[in-house]
Amino acid sequence: MEYTCLHKGVGIGFFRGDVLGLLDDMAALKPTMFISVPRLLNRIHDAVQAGVKEGSFAKRMLFGRAYAAKKAAMAEGRPVSAFWDRLVFSKLREKLGGRVRLISSGSAPISPEVLDFLRVCFGGVVFEGYGMTESACVISKTAPDDFSTGHVGPPASSCEIKLVDVQEMGYLESDQPFPRGEICVRGPSIFQGAPCQGCASPDRAHSPLRSQATSRTRWRRLQR
Repeated sequence: MEYTCLHKGVGIGFFRGDVLGLLDDMAALKPTMFISVPRLLNRIHDAVQAGVKEGSFAKRMLFGRAYAAKKAAMAEGRPVSAFWDRLVFSKLREKLGGRVRLISSGSAPISPEVLDFLRVCFGGVVFEGYGMTESACVISKTAPDDFSTGHVGPPASSCEIKLVDVQEMGYLESDQPFPRGEICVRGPSIFQGAPCQGCASPDRAHSPLRSQATSRTRWRRLQR
């Protein structure tokens, strides 16, 4: 992600490492893209919710009505009224610097409650993705117009994904209603091997991934 941003001439800012000062850092940096993890996004959610609870009864009622109206419109695919954004949510967007157009979450599952909260309160596009270093980051990512939760979207255009049975754990791709199994990925963005630490022979400096031959391309088992 960082290399892609640098290649496009995008400035990158990092928070100070103290989650208590995250919102202050956001106000100073004024990012247009916010790439984060659930732990920090949960902190933002909790801070905003605490501020709402400390407000007057009238402000709490106004926030609740605005939140319910915008969430319902998004879920039903209706145009979202700009009235609530101007009246209520514009003040919340200022907490993230006022310029955020894209929020992306990864590294761990994010709760549906927090994901909905980010989409409603901060506008823009909120993604949740799944990936690994071995896959050049992204394996799958949610679509910008899909406001459902509990999934990480379709595979990236550079990846194919399949499940392989894990008999000893009782995980089967035929399980219903949700197939289960070991995640296997293939595609041009998947790396071919990893450094073999402690190998005495130079010929074994890089050890291949466990793979399952499939025609000209190999499926890589990235998660056990």
